[in-house]
Amino acid sequence: MDNVKDIYINSINELHKGAIAIYDEIFINNIKSFKVIINDYSDKYIDKLAIFADILKDMSKQFNVEIMVSIDEK
Repeated sequence: MDNVKDIYINSINELHKGAIAIYDEIFINNIKSFKVIINDYSDKYIDKLAIFADILKDMSKQFNVEIMVSIDEK
């Protein structure tokens, strides 16, 4: 992935801010590759993470971008 933009999510409750940041980077800066780094995760958040993964998958297809996710478990 060339010209990768890192998107940091420090709280599982801020996943929506990560999605908004990706939209902003796509439309404002024409970025096409992203690495989403989630720094706050435990198994109790699996439902929220599954929904977020679906959103990222849809964004990837709709806007023809690459999105990689890295998760740090707490």
